[in-house]
Amino acid sequence: MHALKVQVKNGGLVLDEPTDLPDGAEVEVVAIVAIEDELSPDERAGLHASLDRALDDSDAGRGMDAAEYLAQYRARREARLSATSSPAHSSSWPSRAGLSVVAAWASSRAW
Repeated sequence: MHALKVQVKNGGLVLDEPTDLPDGAEVEVVAIVAIEDELSPDERAGLHASLDRALDDSDAGRGMDAAEYLAQYRARREARLSATSSPAHSSSWPSRAGLSVVAAWASSRAW
């Protein structure tokens, strides 16, 4: 598969370069749109620094499987909540589903 760049002009799609695709060939177009977030420049710099430290740790062999991390986190959290004995804090957060995106990112470095 070969990615082609197109631009929207007058409501239509125009290729930026010639192609050898035959007439009538079906193509799938996926729009890449910049998404604005609400991070300040300082927050973004802090996020990037944290991600850099995480990658450095992983490169140095100080990483762990995401499922193992979540199990250890849950155990520490339950111990902390047991010490406070507060029924209001007895939920099972973070749930496996709630952190699936984080776990997927943490267990791979393809980003």
